[in-house]
Amino acid sequence: MARIFDLTEALKGLIPVVDGWPLHMQVEPLAGELPPWVIVTITNNGIQRNEIGGAIAGDGRIELRCVSDNTDAVNIWCDDHAIPALQGVIPQCDGFACSCLTLTEDSGTYAAGLTETDTAYRYRVRVLRFDFTWSRHDP
Repeated sequence: MARIFDLTEALKGLIPVVDGWPLHMQVEPLAGELPPWVIVTITNNGIQRNEIGGAIAGDGRIELRCVSDNTDAVNIWCDDHAIPALQGVIPQCDGFACSCLTLTEDSGTYAAGLTETDTAYRYRVRVLRFDFTWSRHDP
């Protein structure tokens, strides 16, 4: 039987790897670790059910929280790497059928509560959310 963990792992494999930008998959950075970084969170946001209560599809989300010390770096990672790598892609995983990833939310770059210790400059953050649906089937 197909496992949700397998789908999560397949989705993780779609996230672009960029030199100098550590990816924190499903975890927060360690205490004291300074940006830049990207926090990747993959969640199931609900189940669609049929008339007799059986699960027929799930609503999934990939959230990317990109953090750096400057706006340009955040925008380059998001606009030149993440969005082109994910928008419209159909995830592939044995035992699952998925819709394409759709960018449904983009926070735009904003000043975070986290500050740079040497300058007291607030780090810049941008959050992208890609939604999709999935259904489980026997391969």
